[in-house]
Amino acid sequence: MTWGKTKANLVCFCILLKTLQGYASEPENKMLEVNFYQAAQLVANQQAQIIDVRQLTEWQASGVIKGAYLIEMSNLLTVLKERPSILPDKLKDKNRHWVIICRSGKRSAVVAKVLVAMGYKHVYNVSGGILNWVASGGGLVSYTHKSVSMFEPSI
Repeated sequence: MTWGKTKANLVCFCILLKTLQGYASEPENKMLEVNFYQAAQLVANQQAQIIDVRQLTEWQASGVIKGAYLIEMSNLLTVLKERPSILPDKLKDKNRHWVIICRSGKRSAVVAKVLVAMGYKHVYNVSGGILNWVASGGGLVSYTHKSVSMFEPSI
């Protein structure tokens, strides 16, 4: 091997090492996909709080997870981006563990990614959403209110 190739390999190795060190020192904020059992365990152990981002009509039609925050996706995204100061302190806590759920897992994934981008450190998306929650044996309680108090946990 010539000195030129050795030098080039050494430079590449140094760049790779520096890049890996940068990743290791940065906090790792990312959304994690969880199934019903993992989400239920996080909540049961009081390690996480659920935010249900479905719409009012969906809550009324199928019910809600007892104790979940009920905040429609569009309302939550608007508040997070335009008026985060109106969030209660508990919802501003970026170190708290948050389990985000919707009907199928798609809307909740969008919300979860926004939360991560805003610096929330422990964000979980429930794969398959409420459909998977119910199919896996998760309970729901009836929701008959005509409106929702956006920042209060459900019944």
